[in-house]
Amino acid sequence: MPQIRELALTGIPRSGTTLACTIINRHPHALALAEPLDPNAWPIDFDAQLSVVRSEFIFLREHCLRTGRAPSRQRNGVIVDNFFYSVGTERRSYAADVAEVVIGKPLHRDFLLVIKQNAAFLALLQRLSEQMHVIAVVRHPLAVLASWLNVDLPVAHGRLPMAERMDSNLRATLDAENDVRNRQLHVLDWCYRRIGSLRGQVTVVSYESILASHGRALLAACGLPTDDLRTPPPDWLRAPAMAPSAQIEAFARSLQAMPDNAGWREFYGESDLRRYVERPGP
Repeated sequence: MPQIRELALTGIPRSGTTLACTIINRHPHALALAEPLDPNAWPIDFDAQLSVVRSEFIFLREHCLRTGRAPSRQRNGVIVDNFFYSVGTERRSYAADVAEVVIGKPLHRDFLLVIKQNAAFLALLQRLSEQMHVIAVVRHPLAVLASWLNVDLPVAHGRLPMAERMDSNLRATLDAENDVRNRQLHVLDWCYRRIGSLRGQVTVVSYESILASHGRALLAACGLPTDDLRTPPPDWLRAPAMAPSAQIEAFARSLQAMPDNAGWREFYGESDLRRYVERPGP
């Protein structure tokens, strides 16, 4: 198998793609940039968008090699594993912007360059997967929905603006739905279906397997030697607990009620839902 030099990373929002960037960046022969592109500036035509993405990969490789710096979403000059922080409010605030970061390690010309863009790459997934390697990260749907409740992002309101800009059908469906939970479920289903329909063309890695393998499942999917991962694994490779709540229980019931062909069912069973749906009352 030839060495992979370029890889597009995408996934369901809050599925662990930022964590994936951090893990990849711990490898000496790879660099993962978190959302360095501006899809709002892309043309509407899909073929033109692909051309922009390909050009960006070429430009960023040369820029990194020449300057030792790279544009990425970051906090205080570092591509951290989570761009949200708690301020004691109901939702965690977003604290990251795109700026040049110091790469901090030597790169040979054939290093693996990974670019992460969630919604935009999901919207482009069919054509993108025909031109380059793509990894899509999935996570249990209840954990994803629970995470959406706690972050200050459009998905907390059942919207996915970047994907809506590129998929008019998605935008029209969400515009027509007044219930926030129903919009969230539709966004979730849209994401899973995009990935599931291309499972043979896209490499799918689960958040759960990343944690269980201390990042090695992800590196293997990238074609990187897992022995080169810097050890010991950091403390952030732990699954967050999901506290029972009325909202979580309602989401669990909604997921159970979705049809047999719901997108999430291709990747996960119902066992993790039952403990919330069948939980004894107070």
